[in-house]
Amino acid sequence: MTETPAHIPPELRALGWDEEWQAVFLEAGREGTQPARLAVPRKKSYTVMTATGEHEAVVPGKTWHTQGAAGQPVVGDWVALEVVSDTASPVIRAILPRRTILTRKMPGEKVAEQFVAANVDVLFIVCGLDQDYNVRRIERYLALAREGGVKPVVLLNKEDLVEDAARFRDEVTESAGEAAVLSMSAKDGTNLEALEMFLGAGVTAAFIGSSGAGKSTLINALLGEERQDTQEVIEGTDRGKHTTTRRELIPLGDRGILIDTPGLREIQLWGDESSLDDIFADIAALTEHCRFRDCSHTSEPGCAVLEAVESGELSEKRVESYHKLSRELRHLATRRNEQARLEEKQKNKRFHKMIRKSPKPRPW
Repeated sequence: MTETPAHIPPELRALGWDEEWQAVFLEAGREGTQPARLAVPRKKSYTVMTATGEHEAVVPGKTWHTQGAAGQPVVGDWVALEVVSDTASPVIRAILPRRTILTRKMPGEKVAEQFVAANVDVLFIVCGLDQDYNVRRIERYLALAREGGVKPVVLLNKEDLVEDAARFRDEVTESAGEAAVLSMSAKDGTNLEALEMFLGAGVTAAFIGSSGAGKSTLINALLGEERQDTQEVIEGTDRGKHTTTRRELIPLGDRGILIDTPGLREIQLWGDESSLDDIFADIAALTEHCRFRDCSHTSEPGCAVLEAVESGELSEKRVESYHKLSRELRHLATRRNEQARLEEKQKNKRFHKMIRKSPKPRPW
């Protein structure tokens, strides 16, 4: 006889909880805990949302020692929450398996992965039609979304600043593959209703983009209130200064769930070259017709990619972007392998040191 699933409170459904999550939670057998969604990560605590409201939760100290920062909850995560008492802080006992995860390489030279958000269904890539406009950066965001299993949607904001928004849409569409590309203005409300087609009950949508692209203004427009802080346009730049300093989950009732993120100064990918195939599907298709199977698409005779550039079928800048991202991901793979070997070497060194310090058995 099949066990009847427990009733799901509407308050949890409003956070994105569904029968599939319920089944995973019950299968995990986390007795004494309840499902909660991580809304705001902080340095030493986490704001989580449950069927009964918000709580300020903590993670056991041993988790930091055994799993490090990579094993910590991120905004959008579903967790098993244990409420110990009315006075003690609730404790996050486990993170449920993530359906999707947005990650990037940590800024700087350090070879480490940085989580942006988890369990996101739609990624709104916001780019302003001002000095923020950059097709190559949009391609990076698209690759980040594809790598994480998230549906990307490109939002070209501030169309009130340009006379021919369609020209920008067409240019981005050439690089966006199957991703939708919309132009709008959060300032005067032009085409904002188009966002609603990607939202809905249980759908989690995250906003990502550079500082000043208009993410917070778009979220305020969807909320119908000034919840996210924004600042006035900086004189002489046509740009506003983004004031979001943390990642935050915002429920929209039966319209879904939003996640706001701080502006990203740089977006370095964390993945492998296969993540580029969807974003550069046109180039991937052409490579099948190159004369040589190991064609680098730089100077070889019979290269279908170079021939497409020569005929005007393919943009030279797009091919340059493809090569740049490919080199970046290959370099990252090399550094990750080197780091893995170093960590294994250090691990073995610690083990042998421990063996040498162990007391030797006494002779009979």
